[in-house]
Amino acid sequence: MSPSANRVLVTHAITLKGSELNDLILKGQKPVENRHFTIQPGWVALHNNADYSPLRTAIVGVARFSHGVPVELVSEALKTKYAAHVHGPVCNVIAEVQRFKEPISLVKGALSVWKLEDEDRELVQQKLRQESETVLTGFDSEFKRPTAEQLKALKKDKKRERDATRDEREGARQAKKLLSCPMFSRDFEAFLDKQKAALAAKVAAK
Repeated sequence: MSPSANRVLVTHAITLKGSELNDLILKGQKPVENRHFTIQPGWVALHNNADYSPLRTAIVGVARFSHGVPVELVSEALKTKYAAHVHGPVCNVIAEVQRFKEPISLVKGALSVWKLEDEDRELVQQKLRQESETVLTGFDSEFKRPTAEQLKALKKDKKRERDATRDEREGARQAKKLLSCPMFSRDFEAFLDKQKAALAAKVAAK
């Protein structure tokens, strides 16, 4: 799943849900593509899914992705400015775009970043050799590339959250199991009552 570093040698594509999304990308109005994975830097073809537009299942242009930013590391200012587009979990930043003068129709898409069939790849590369005008979006300057330290800290935070959630679920499971046992349910409820009373007494004493 490797985007091309060379614009005219594009070999892969990405399908978006709705032709209007690709249109916003090619107009320079959509700064990121939200995915559960990081799209590697480079050029990919932009493919419309099978919606109801006249350009359904068409490749309408290409885009260069510069880097991915976990949504947790996107500034609040950018989240507000681009609220309609920044969702994550990974915001893949669109740095440069090119719209085809005539889309390539009837191309079958796939999930993730997918490899173009030989015939479609030849058509895309032919257009890219004939049409050279691209537009820089500037979004790669707005959405800062995360540092190794930021990514490491975020990874630790997520692990801590997962561990806390797991411990909470395990505690609830054990409590439910204990309460369902006739031998211990009354004793356990009495224990909880004592704990609540002790806590209330501490609060009152303060």
